[in-house]
Amino acid sequence: MELKVLEPATTMTTNVGDSFSATLTNNLLVEKQMVLPQGTLVRGDIQYVRHAQRLSRTGLLTLNFDHVVTPSGRQLPIKAAPCSNLKINKDGQVTTGGNYGYAMGKTLNRSGEIVKNATLWGVDSGRELFVGGEYLLAPIGAIGGVLGGGGYLLAGSVINLIKKGDDVVINQGDQFDVLLLDALDVPVY
Repeated sequence: MELKVLEPATTMTTNVGDSFSATLTNNLLVEKQMVLPQGTLVRGDIQYVRHAQRLSRTGLLTLNFDHVVTPSGRQLPIKAAPCSNLKINKDGQVTTGGNYGYAMGKTLNRSGEIVKNATLWGVDSGRELFVGGEYLLAPIGAIGGVLGGGGYLLAGSVINLIKKGDDVVINQGDQFDVLLLDALDVPVY
């Protein structure tokens, strides 16, 4: 089932127990019979919130879908979990997907790019200077790259220790799929 969020939810301001609502974006059909029409209301509450923390740890948000409101006003219990269009961790929590290791991986990659680009600068500049000049300037560029990249890596590792991770933000109008975890018994007339 694809849902469209009616109220925003974020780890910056949302608390455990806060309610949320979403609507079906398409008709739900079973064997070509409409079970729930587009616009059907799905409600739930926030079961868990972890605010973004130091060490680049991101926020976490657990959505608990508890009932569907049919067009006739009946409330039907539902057990569902988000399954796509949001980053979901192995525990079914919405996340932005980062921690200190992830942040350090990005810092390490950028540091490697600095070394590579400085070395390539030495090669290109040496070729432009004179024949065989790349053999003179490539090592100079590489040494500069190692110093620059190493400095970037050192500074980045300290910054990643101090910096907070990203907060989870689900905006009004965002769409995502949910997976039914139990059967939904909907009377069809």
